[in-house]
Amino acid sequence: MDIQEIANSYAEGKANEAIKKAIAQAYLDGYKDGYKNGKENAQIECNDTEFVDLGLPSGTLWASDYVKNSEGKVCYLPYAEAKGYPLPSIEQWKELEKYCHLVGRYGKKTFDCVGPNGNIISFLFTGYFNSTKKVEQKTAYLWLLSKDADKKNSAYIDYDEDMPGEPFLNLTYSFGGFKLPVRLVR
Repeated sequence: MDIQEIANSYAEGKANEAIKKAIAQAYLDGYKDGYKNGKENAQIECNDTEFVDLGLPSGTLWASDYVKNSEGKVCYLPYAEAKGYPLPSIEQWKELEKYCHLVGRYGKKTFDCVGPNGNIISFLFTGYFNSTKKVEQKTAYLWLLSKDADKKNSAYIDYDEDMPGEPFLNLTYSFGGFKLPVRLVR
């Protein structure tokens, strides 16, 4: 091997190392900025949130609306950020499904949830954000607090466009990096 080949090999190794470090740092900076922006967009205190008594046996109160940013827009957060809020548990979601009646107001892109006592909270057609775009915009999504977030960690309300009628609730798993709306409970 001549000196030129040795120099080229050395330079190539150093260039690859520098590129790897730069990409890793850019990824880390982007992640931190995204995390910081998500936290700033969703800065709320639970005391500022209006809760509704739906008359559920557990006494659980549901927030009257989604967590919103300072501009009044629904916040979409990844699971790691959302779980810092008082999210509904799977059990609380199942209780909502069992004791409440859902009414679809499809022209208004809303599902109304009527509690046993007649009080109502509404779920908007929120969809969610995957890594590239907003998807399933005719569906209401929200994060749930899950003991095993690799199983069921979210819920949605949907309806069958081919057979309009009663909306239905469902539990599902959503990738933790996707951004879903947050609904609080107390």
